[in-house]
Amino acid sequence: DTFRKQGRGGVGVKGMTTIENDFVQDVFMTTKLSTLMFITNYGRMYQIKGYEVPEGSRTARGTAIVNMLKLKEGEKVTAVIDNKEVEASPQTEKYLLFATQNGLIKKTKLSEYDSVRQNGLKALNIKEGDKLISAKITNGNDDIFLITKNGLCMRFNETKLRDMGRTAAGVKGINVKEGDELISMLVTNEGKELLLIAENGVGKRTDANEFSVKGRGGKGMICYKPNEKSGKLIGAELVNGDEDLMMINEKGLVVRTAMKNIRVMGRSAAGVKIMRSEDDAKVTSITKIKA
Repeated sequence: DTFRKQGRGGVGVKGMTTIENDFVQDVFMTTKLSTLMFITNYGRMYQIKGYEVPEGSRTARGTAIVNMLKLKEGEKVTAVIDNKEVEASPQTEKYLLFATQNGLIKKTKLSEYDSVRQNGLKALNIKEGDKLISAKITNGNDDIFLITKNGLCMRFNETKLRDMGRTAAGVKGINVKEGDELISMLVTNEGKELLLIAENGVGKRTDANEFSVKGRGGKGMICYKPNEKSGKLIGAELVNGDEDLMMINEKGLVVRTAMKNIRVMGRSAAGVKIMRSEDDAKVTSITKIKA
């Protein structure tokens, strides 16, 4: 509620104070009682409760993660999962899905991460030259969307992916070409439209049914055609159209706008301007919130 709603094309308000060579990587909604799962570049998982993260003002820089987690030297958080929905229905078997920049994907039973110690637990093996970009909780039967920065989208059903042990590296989810990389993994129960946002503040919505279910490991379908005006894709969400969108750029400015302000367009359309920047600051993260 700290962030007032704006029309499409706004400049934004200060959401966080950043320092040189630092930028906001992720923004999401949570509660004080939720369990937050942090996964690092070493493939380790750490857990804390939401209330253990100090509350700050809208423009505060925040607290260094090393003051909350017992990270090893050189270890950095690369993905965060909010476990509140799973804790609401613990009787249902859930899975943890991991996706890496080079297109690898892995599924492991969430129950294997029940006993995360204070000094962390091995969550997956990450190959040299690769890095974790997303982790999601699924029900084992969802369709999965994998989106690359050059605008390719692979959709396949999770049943085609066998569950593996905690230390496995995973299998090929999408065939990522040289010069491209995976930027987002989404699950169909999150919405019926694919929202795509490019680094220069341009975005669009596309009906998820325009993307047919394929086998795992292919090159994907075109979902966006990046150009000089839009830049490469930086984020994607599955939405229903009745949410608000929050975008944050590398300077810490945040725009909150109604999802209905973003038009539904075809797979190859470029999209519309959603966030302006007076100093060419790139959009670094997006999230959807209840309107």
